[in-house]
Amino acid sequence: MIYMLVAILRNGEKVNVAAPYWSIERLLKLKEEQSFFCPACKEPVKLKIGKIKIPHFAHLTATCQADSEAESTYHLNGKKQLYVWLKRQLLAAEVEKFIPSIAQRADLFVSFQHKRYAIEYQCSKIPPDQVIKRTNGYKKERIKSIWILGWKQMKQVGEHQYRLTPFHCQFLHSPQNDHPFIINYCSDKKTFIFFSHLIPFSKQNIFAASAMISPESFFFRDCLQGKSLAANGLWKHWLKKISQYRLKPLFQKTNEERKLQKKVYETVGLSLSQLPVEAFIPLKSGYMVDEAVYIWQCSVLLFIETLRADEVFHAEKLVWHLKKIGMKERSCSVKTDLKKPIIEYLTTLSHLKFLQPIGPYSFRKTSSPFHLESMEKREQRLGQYLDKEGMFFSAVE
Repeated sequence: MIYMLVAILRNGEKVNVAAPYWSIERLLKLKEEQSFFCPACKEPVKLKIGKIKIPHFAHLTATCQADSEAESTYHLNGKKQLYVWLKRQLLAAEVEKFIPSIAQRADLFVSFQHKRYAIEYQCSKIPPDQVIKRTNGYKKERIKSIWILGWKQMKQVGEHQYRLTPFHCQFLHSPQNDHPFIINYCSDKKTFIFFSHLIPFSKQNIFAASAMISPESFFFRDCLQGKSLAANGLWKHWLKKISQYRLKPLFQKTNEERKLQKKVYETVGLSLSQLPVEAFIPLKSGYMVDEAVYIWQCSVLLFIETLRADEVFHAEKLVWHLKKIGMKERSCSVKTDLKKPIIEYLTTLSHLKFLQPIGPYSFRKTSSPFHLESMEKREQRLGQYLDKEGMFFSAVE
């Protein structure tokens, strides 16, 4: 069943039950006097005023030309709350605006600084091709899409740790493909939950700075440019995660980890539990790689290990090598490029004195990261570098 907050009368007048004007008493009176129709398919709809769901319109049949899905009470409430949130900012906002040229109905539609935006409040799991279709439909009409994820779709798996699936990757925001963020909203708690500093440890386990923000402190412009958010304390939890991984039993390892373990042992005679901390470096662009951080970074370290002392290589050669062994970009809503995290990683290794930059994207091997010195000393050195770079400690814009 398709539920809506907007319908039209026989004379074409629009009725938006999300507007504060429509009290229960006024709606009951209107229901007695008028018939209602879907703005998209023009078929009759019924005004429902019950005790469980907020007042809404329901199609009498399950078919409608608008690209919609069944909506829960959680979704309906959130859509109304987000509409009120936009109106309180004195923005020209509409709820459930139907765009005939693309047969799509945006949950919310807003004009801001001479641009048009469609806001989709996504509270259920949908296939990637549907997200792409809707996004491209808006793009065709020069409308920018903003996806806000229903909070119930996120799963916390540890302190500062969340599950990031291909479904979630569809809703990443990043104005400059840097410091990606996810906007969540909980209609039960009436609050935004904002995620920044998304740094994957494995394919579906990410570390993130997060904060619950009231609608009074979160503004529409924050959906476009992000929100300043401190990321204090994540380094400590990242180190704890490395320790847990090193203690991971052999029989629990994935096929990719088993292949890597064989390669590491054959090349340097170590097990995965002995990997240096430099195989676990958190990077701002790390989310662009569709692989666990220790697998792709260790593959880079093994490539460097096979080089002669003082041998020079170009980053493009390394990118080609990684693609050849199966590394690829993560599929998500923002542009990704495997070369970007590779360059960031090599630059970090240069600061840690394992490489020497000698030109644009060219590096010389200076030492081997598999020469195991004091683990504590290396962790401290890396932590100091990340602190200086603001990886886990400064605010994100």
